[in-house]
Amino acid sequence: MDLPLDEFRPTRIGDAAVAKLKAMTAIEDPFFLRVSFHSPHVGCFVPPSHLIDPATIDLPLPSKAELAAKPKFERENLHIYSSAPHLTPDEIGLARGTYYGMVSLVDDQVGRIVDVLKKSGRLNDTIIVINSDQGFQLGEHGNWKKRDFYDTNVCVPFIVRAPGQLPAKVVDEPVEMIDLVPTLMELCGMQPPTDIRGRSLIPLIQGDTSTARQACFSEHDHSEDIYDELRNGGSRRVMVRTKVFFMDERASDKNGAIYHLVSDPYEKRNLYNQLEHKEIVAELMDMADQWGREA
Repeated sequence: MDLPLDEFRPTRIGDAAVAKLKAMTAIEDPFFLRVSFHSPHVGCFVPPSHLIDPATIDLPLPSKAELAAKPKFERENLHIYSSAPHLTPDEIGLARGTYYGMVSLVDDQVGRIVDVLKKSGRLNDTIIVINSDQGFQLGEHGNWKKRDFYDTNVCVPFIVRAPGQLPAKVVDEPVEMIDLVPTLMELCGMQPPTDIRGRSLIPLIQGDTSTARQACFSEHDHSEDIYDELRNGGSRRVMVRTKVFFMDERASDKNGAIYHLVSDPYEKRNLYNQLEHKEIVAELMDMADQWGREA
């Protein structure tokens, strides 16, 4: 059964945001509005008007050799949780077209919010931030959803528009989402706390690369996961980016994964067990150990 566009959750959230923002911009007081869209997320539903043609989506599918080189946890636990190799190309295409369609639907709602700011005359004195909590796999590495550390999962939208305060540019240095709050505070003329791990990105955006991080970190403790297939035999896994690796003294398998993101942007060639990368693995593990001790 096809549902009308206004029955989908992103549209309903967009309706509420537009109504609230119209009321807030009708007066001269400063305002703050956070709009949290659940989409794109499982379960995946999208109106036919927003379904994206799968033929236009260019994402790689893994070979058997690539899958065989994955860490044991990926080959076993994660494949029980969210494997994709059993799906047909048509099923994969439909799933991808639906997910991309959910992104498009959210994008439409963001456009509606920006349109309110334009019509109210408040666009150029409003800071706009677009971000997300994590990415989502669509079968690229033999898995769906998340719970591992490929770029498709850990790299997220992080867009800041602050007219008159920030230049239009792309920052290539590593940043973390914990940097959002101190960045927003500084943009609003507030002093960020000194006892938090996040740091303002204003110097970096303005070109001061001396403030850049050496690396970014993510972690997930599968031993405390809600899913049996991940919790049983699972352990704490840490990502250090620019490269990726997994580690935990409780893990029965010590093999991990590192990827050279410049020459292998789709993370298809696991270099972890190659002798020439032994020193890199050790260096990243030291960085993760230090990060964990400082947490």
